Amino acid sequence: MIGMGMEPGGRAFVGRIDGLVYEPWVGADFNSQRLRLFFVGNSHYGDDLLGEQGLNPGLTIEVVERVLNEGGLRFFTNCIQLATGMHRDYVDWSAFFDRIGFANLLQYPLGASRVSAPAADLKSCVPAMRAVLEEVAPTHVILFGEQVWSAFLEEGEISNYRNEDDLYYAEGQNFSYFYSQHPSSGFSYQKWSGIFARYLVKTGVPRADVKNFVGSVRFTAPSRILQMYDRANPG
Repeated sequence: MIGMGMEPGGRAFVGRIDGLVYEPWVGADFNSQRLRLFFVGNSHYGDDLLGEQGLNPGLTIEVVERVLNEGGLRFFTNCIQLATGMHRDYVDWSAFFDRIGFANLLQYPLGASRVSAPAADLKSCVPAMRAVLEEVAPTHVILFGEQVWSAFLEEGEISNYRNEDDLYYAEGQNFSYFYSQHPSSGFSYQKWSGIFARYLVKTGVPRADVKNFVGSVRFTAPSRILQMYDRANPG
């Protein structure tokens, strides 16, 4: 499984899209999905990124690959749990990332996770992200956190959004936007996966498409009775 910051023609996005510093993660099987989810986070962060390393065009892809190889990062754990409604242990992470896209909106790193980027900086990055989304062609875009949602609003990318009992979403010409609380501390995937399910219904996604997506990334839960049987009968 290899995620590529590439469009279908194989060309990198960076260098073609004005203002884009980081190649997005686009899973190898993204284009084959009927339900194509693209997640937009806030920013990369870490004191070790405040030099030239923080402007590495492959940083986003490297972060995802490191998570797949080493695990960790609450952000991605909750991305998975939000989109599947399942605990992380029941999800094949490799299969999941094969099927989704991901990028951070801010095109420079922050020193620490608790530091906020200026709203004007986030807003200025929206046109580049919009250009990425137009080429990647997701069906649904998940915007994490009030800062990212507000940047899209203020840039005029989102208009006439709907608010229905904690469900904020807006339908665009080619894809729709969904607001989610940032998946860090205090995030309840049980709550937000329920809201996300309502969003999929509101935007007309067939149940079969949701079932196919979830089924393609779900581990089959092991049977304890079969495990105990095999242990008692090793021959």
